[in-house]
Amino acid sequence: MKFDPVTVASVVVLILLVALAATQISTTLVNPEIVSVDAPLYKNTELQLRSGEVYKYVYDSTNSTMEITYEVRDGPGCTIVSIAEAQGSAAVCLDSYGERVGGPEKGFGDPTVLLFKPWMLALNESWRWNSSFYLAFGDSESEHISDMSYRVVRRESYLGRDAFLVEIKADIGEPEYQWVDAEKRISLRIIGEGYEVVLKNWSG
Repeated sequence: MKFDPVTVASVVVLILLVALAATQISTTLVNPEIVSVDAPLYKNTELQLRSGEVYKYVYDSTNSTMEITYEVRDGPGCTIVSIAEAQGSAAVCLDSYGERVGGPEKGFGDPTVLLFKPWMLALNESWRWNSSFYLAFGDSESEHISDMSYRVVRRESYLGRDAFLVEIKADIGEPEYQWVDAEKRISLRIIGEGYEVVLKNWSG
């Protein structure tokens, strides 16, 4: 099965469209890059994913329904999270603080990984955060794409689990809401404009 990455915030679509347009319109641009400028993250726990765990999500939108299965295993000095349906072609290697090994931390992390984002390790009852995205054309030239703001709305029980309800707002579209497990720091449920992602079960 060829995996089509699920976009969980409308700004990701905007970023991809702008990047594509830039490469199509101008032949003088060499490898334009999407970069993020993030506010500091003050994490209060380490990565809670453990080798052997398997997380199964169901993604529903107005046009499609699909299952996404994340498998966790030990890697060389990191924790590897892979997508079973992608047959090994989509994986991210995370250190103990949820940062990608071998590259800078991004506000979204890998957009295909709905299970976990680095900012989940910083959550508390009064948490707020922001991230801005730019299209960089070279060493000194960049174009602003969008801003994202995050905040914990409240702490509540979701399906018997203690969870943070997080609101994520972009410059365009409706807000997205995520229920993040307070202990495991993973997504339990995501609701956005025209889509919903729900963790159905996990094992390990």
